[in-house]
Amino acid sequence: MIASLALASLGVSLGTTQAQAQPCEGKFAVEEWHEAMDAVDRAVSIGNIDLSKKILDQIQEALTCSESLVRPSDLGRFAQQMSVTAFYGQEDDDATQWALLSMEVVPDAPWPDTLPQPSSYDDLLVSLSPPERVRRDGEGWVVPKRGGVIIDGRLAMRPEVTTSIPHLVQVADHKGQLLSARWIDGAALPADLLGEPVEVSIPKWYIDPDARPRSEQPPPVLGSAPLPASDLDEKPECPWKTIKQASVAASTVTINKTPYPVRTEIAQAGFLDLLYACEEFEAAGRFQKWRAARAINPFDGSMDRDAMMRALSD
Repeated sequence: MIASLALASLGVSLGTTQAQAQPCEGKFAVEEWHEAMDAVDRAVSIGNIDLSKKILDQIQEALTCSESLVRPSDLGRFAQQMSVTAFYGQEDDDATQWALLSMEVVPDAPWPDTLPQPSSYDDLLVSLSPPERVRRDGEGWVVPKRGGVIIDGRLAMRPEVTTSIPHLVQVADHKGQLLSARWIDGAALPADLLGEPVEVSIPKWYIDPDARPRSEQPPPVLGSAPLPASDLDEKPECPWKTIKQASVAASTVTINKTPYPVRTEIAQAGFLDLLYACEEFEAAGRFQKWRAARAINPFDGSMDRDAMMRALSD
């Protein structure tokens, strides 16, 4: 199945608190998340708070179908965006809750230059007091053997959480593969994850994000990417005679098992030249419409994306 950012393909419904983790038909990639947060920064910078809120709501739900465990740095950035957007919308309670989450998850992180901050927002941050942490004494986690519960990007050794703020709860198996995820409000820990107290050890697959910082850049995409036309003396030659297999996920189009990244403008120009060289004119037109839609909201453009794939597969 071709992975999609459209929430319909993720098979989940909207809502901040979920009593049960919902099944997912698609997976939300880290690269997709980064691209969507970049779009939020752009929307806030031009004062389009309605668009910012729309994208953030879609991200929040899509994170319950993440392809991997979240990193605190990414969740902290998302919480900052949620807080600022709520502040602009005069939703003081939401602005406070998400600000507290960002301060808890990434307490020492500088404010990102890409996210405009209203001057009066500092007054909110200064007024905040750390909320209470609550531990469920006499209870433990019910998780697979050698698995673990990850709350807001960090391993939770026991049922303990901060009140009054939202949390993302993820459950992983013995290999660190994500089994389920859900949002909770405050200390409302999911009942299906709670049981008798048991001794928990740190799984071998777990990497402490505080002890071993990971790069903020998404992992490199393997394979050959098309060069932009400006870097070529001549138009590129078509690398395939026939297309046996084509798929798209996040910001990469894969044709005959060769991935072509299309996130940046340079990469998009190169891939467009490639489509023209292969006389894939319909696909080229749909590709341009798809990328134009995603530049505004990365959750949009699914119809043109699917039409591009049909054109490539015919």
